[in-house]
Amino acid sequence: MTWELDLQLPVAISDDNKKMIEEAYENAITGMGEYEFIYIENKINQKLALLNDLSPSWVIEMFGRYKSLYNLIEKCEQNKVKLSAQTLDAIGAALFYFINPYDIIPDFIPEVGYADDYYVFILCIKTVCEDDRKI
Repeated sequence: MTWELDLQLPVAISDDNKKMIEEAYENAITGMGEYEFIYIENKINQKLALLNDLSPSWVIEMFGRYKSLYNLIEKCEQNKVKLSAQTLDAIGAALFYFINPYDIIPDFIPEVGYADDYYVFILCIKTVCEDDRKI
């Protein structure tokens, strides 16, 4: 499986914020367990419904990408797709960060509130690509 996406942040994030987001994402990866996946399952549709009507357009695009990640997890649970544990944790951590209300950049800040969620998506895709090369 190869995922090639050329992703760029739609808004600027400071280097300090990027570092904090990267650390939060890495910690989430190592902390993924059954509870976190249950939390995602219980909260994801609520978060996706909230974003469905938002603009700017990059937020709607991000919504679709996170929905695709969740669909991939579902397909893995249904044994339709086989992913490594590392990839599952990377995707799970991205989804967990996405639905968690305690972001580095709070979602309610106009224009930039979802930039950290987008950055986590980019980090996830980079991680997944590396993992898939190892499979």
